[in-house]
Order: sequence, then structure tokens, then C-alpha cells
Amino acid sequence: MTRRPGGIRAFKQIYPPGWPHRAPEQNSHEGYEWLYVLSGRLRLLLGEHDVVLTSGEAAEFDTHVPHWSGNPGPEPPRC
Repeated sequence: MTRRPGGIRAFKQIYPPGWPHRAPEQNSHEGYEWLYVLSGRLRLLLGEHDVVLTSGEAAEFDTHVPHWSGNPGPEPPRC
């Protein structure tokens, strides 16, 4: 959604059913992340925490913390 390079960027993500098609593997990297679930359900693994976010819920975290997100059900979440 962001049209200019650098700085803060916004993305719209849609997770198809069963995505990703592999076991969850947490990764870490430079940065900071904020996400908001527009519709559906999104599973978020964040360090030792395993939560399912639903429509209207948000998460924010330092991306140095190992993390992973995916679709826990048959409907595609939109974030």
C-alpha cells in the first residue's frame, strides 16, 4: 500500500487457507511490526506465546523476538 521507498511501509496481507503449507518456524530480523486483523483469524507465534487474533484485534512487537504468523482455519484472514 505504501508507494514510496524507505521509512514506514504498510502492506495488506491475505493468508490463503492452510498457509503456509509447512510447520511453523519462527524467525527474527531487524525492525518493528504492527498488524491489525481486518477480518478472519490469524495465528501468531511470538516467542513463547501462541495466540489467535480475530477481526478487530492488533499486535505490535520488536521483530528481534522470534515470530511467525499463519492461517489457522479455512477462511482467509485479511491483515
